[in-house]
Amino acid sequence: MSKFKCEVTLQQVTPMIHFQAEDYGACLRATDVKPRLDSFLLEHADIKKSWFIDKSKNDALDYRMTISIGNAPKASITTYRQSELERMKRKSDNETTRYIDTVLSKIENEYPAYIDKKTQSNPKSFFGNMVGGYGTEKVDAISSEYREGIQFTTPISITLFSAHTDLLNCLKDNIEGFFLINNFGTRSDKGLGSFYVKAIDGDPVDESRIEDKITDAAKSPVYVINSGSNALEVIRLIYAFMKGGINYTTKPDSPDDYFKGFIYRYFFKNGGYYKKKSESRIPRNDKAFMKRELFRDGKALDDNDESEDRDKAGYDNATYLYIRAMLGVPDYMEFRDSKRKGKVNIAAVDKSVERVPSPILFKVLPDRIYIIPGQIDKRVRGATFEFSKNGPAKKISTPADFDLIDFLDSFMEDFNDKKSPKCGSIGIKDAKSKDIAKIKNCTIEKIKYKGGEV
Repeated sequence: MSKFKCEVTLQQVTPMIHFQAEDYGACLRATDVKPRLDSFLLEHADIKKSWFIDKSKNDALDYRMTISIGNAPKASITTYRQSELERMKRKSDNETTRYIDTVLSKIENEYPAYIDKKTQSNPKSFFGNMVGGYGTEKVDAISSEYREGIQFTTPISITLFSAHTDLLNCLKDNIEGFFLINNFGTRSDKGLGSFYVKAIDGDPVDESRIEDKITDAAKSPVYVINSGSNALEVIRLIYAFMKGGINYTTKPDSPDDYFKGFIYRYFFKNGGYYKKKSESRIPRNDKAFMKRELFRDGKALDDNDESEDRDKAGYDNATYLYIRAMLGVPDYMEFRDSKRKGKVNIAAVDKSVERVPSPILFKVLPDRIYIIPGQIDKRVRGATFEFSKNGPAKKISTPADFDLIDFLDSFMEDFNDKKSPKCGSIGIKDAKSKDIAKIKNCTIEKIKYKGGEV
């Protein structure tokens, strides 16, 4: 092999939502991968001035990247609900048969036919529920509304070319770590679009040191979820326990299955605010803020309404904090329960803050799921956001301080305790929901960063 070329073999683990999913050969794009790989090298390697394309900018490195699926005999979607749904055959020829499942980006009332026929319920998250088997005449309608994912079951090749042989060696040393802490495509932070390096120049990588490689690449401790299967479903549920919480109490088979999102419980206890409840102004979270300011127009709670809030004391004398912003800010939140319906739009007062991604990445590998902590955007700390719903916007600020590693350490301890209630009446082990049953045997453990404890 030429000393100016390097061949990297990738394996895809989870589907990647792709805007060109219908086109055969759609895959990772070098225009997406290379800039991110360049940034990774700038942070993790000693870069020589001569390696830059433009010596005055010091950003893009002087190498070329091509990505190919080769002569893949089959490219197919695999999903955690695949057994319940049919696939749609989209394209075939003598050599290649390609199947695509439709990954839902949303479910709207005008598409009731696409609701899960077995459960008669809306999908729980667009990245994990598929539509199929409704006939080819529905394909165009579905494609116009829903995004699609693609997954290759055969290896993918990345070829790197550079006249700088020392730069090429640097790429060989770092590209495995880069793919271990990066996903690609829409909803990549929730485990979609996961790839890993299988071989470099035909030599298999050493998988026995995978955890050291991940922590070195992340420059922080990481957390591993010990789960047998259904990775995307496990991620959905664990993230719900972490951030938004789970409430299945309206279902007849799980009347006690209520688990408050851990970030609420952490912030008002571990964050110190819990101790301030005796003060004149009691801190409360953004969910309580929306309930009062947007769905009741500032009116006090009905003391006879047990479902509105499980801790009414001091509700009318409270200050509110947008706590969930520490784990990312969406453009809007939609409420669909019987008491609160409608979309709440969210925008930062500082217009330079257009999108706040989650600082937590779920990385799926063949036998394990890793939680990789990142950096919280500094502009979000102590920032003011506006919530609006068919009327004037209401302002709420975020916490000024938040320690992500301490939060994840505390969440790990809380999640592994399956006996204790999470602001409800039962623990995870006693939950009746078949949904929650999927994570009853899951545990989380911390992998320390040997380069320095964080």
